[in-house]
Parts: sequence; structure tokens; C-alpha cells
Amino acid sequence: MKHLFRLLGSFNDNDWGFSSGELHHAYKVLRLDAGARLEVSDGEGRVDQCEIVSIDKNHLQLKVLSSKLHPSRGLPTTLLCPALDHGLLEESLPGFVEAGVDAVWVYLPEGTDKKRMGPKKMERWQQKVAVAVKQSKRAHQPELKSFPDLAAALKELGPACEVYFGCQNGRSPQFFVQPVSRQESQPQRLAFVCGAEKGLSSAELEALGNHGGQGVCLSPYVLRAKTAALIGLPFLEQVRTARLP
Repeated sequence: MKHLFRLLGSFNDNDWGFSSGELHHAYKVLRLDAGARLEVSDGEGRVDQCEIVSIDKNHLQLKVLSSKLHPSRGLPTTLLCPALDHGLLEESLPGFVEAGVDAVWVYLPEGTDKKRMGPKKMERWQQKVAVAVKQSKRAHQPELKSFPDLAAALKELGPACEVYFGCQNGRSPQFFVQPVSRQESQPQRLAFVCGAEKGLSSAELEALGNHGGQGVCLSPYVLRAKTAALIGLPFLEQVRTARLP
């Protein structure tokens, strides 16, 4: 089957609209022409297979051949990831998207420079997420949010979220992969927290303890922050599968 390129757009009034960046990518980079077929997604579950009627640098007219609505997943998952230095977060975001997480919440680690986070960096991070969504053919684009510290992110998660964090002294991952019938109540969301380069601070560990966070030993070795996140996400998916009815 021939590969179909995918664009991200907005679907309103039975018509697709695209940003100037997506139009430039389709016309100048992919060099698509009239008659070519492609996929279009709104990042919220709708995926259409289309044929190009006409295209130029300012406009893209499509004929929809088929349409599919993908429902949102039950028991969504969230990664709470620190704003890593030297572009490490930007480098890691595509892997997080491909791992299937529903949201990536970035927090500023205690004692780090506030320049690690800002509007321009959020814009670049969002672009990385969008590109990874198209490449991986996900129907839903993960939510990307930023927080001034871990405590603020945990507060927004709320008490109905089951939270885990990487900890060398934590329990084995298999301990948590149990049917929901063994749990006291069904959570509404699952989250995994990884620390920054120096690990989780005492204040961050206290915030996790106050939220009921549970430590998980993902490896007998000391993991880099981005490695902990990439290992933590499959673990979170296993827990999600076990918690679903």
C-alpha cells in the first residue's frame, strides 16, 4: 500500500483549514499536486483520507474520500517531565508521543534556571509534538502544558489521579500491574513523574508523598531523566491496561 502523508488541520463547517506552515510543508516540501492522496487529522480523533483538488502556497482544496472518528482512550495517561537542559526535552518529545502518552506536562525543577521554560520553548516543543503525531499516525495529539514547579502540576492532576515516580528504592513495577478489582477505587487518570538531572528534590518528594505518589524501581541502575521517562511510559501503559474494566 502506498504511503499517505498526513497533515494536521482544523475541521469546521464541513471543510478543512490549515496553517501557513502546513500549507508550505504540503506545497513546497512534500510537493503534493492535484490528484494526490493524503490523510488529514484534526488531532482530536478525526482522520480523513482525501484527494487534492487544487493546491498552491495559500490554499489547499480537498475532496474527502473517507472519514473515521477515533474515540478518546479510557483512563488517560500523563507524563510529568522536568524541563531538561541542553535541548534534551526537545530531543525526547517525539519518543514520548510515539510511546502513546495522552499528555506531557513539563515542570520547572527546583533550583534550575527559569530560562529553561518560556513561550518560545513551548512553541518549539509544540512543533516537535505535532511533527511526531503526524509521523506516528496518531489520531489524538497529546496535550502539552507547562508548570512553574512539580507541586503545581500535581495540584492540577487532582486526587483522582494515580501517580507513580521513578525511585531506586521503590517497589517492583509488577507489584502495581494488578486488576482493578484489587484496588480500592478506579482512578480517573494515571501519571508518571520523572526527576531532573539531579533527581527529585526533598520538596518534590514531599509533594509526591502528599499526593499519594508511589515509587517504582524501573532499573537497578541510575537512569538519565529522559531514559526514566521512556521506561516509565510502557510501565504506565501496563498499569492502564490492568486498571481498565
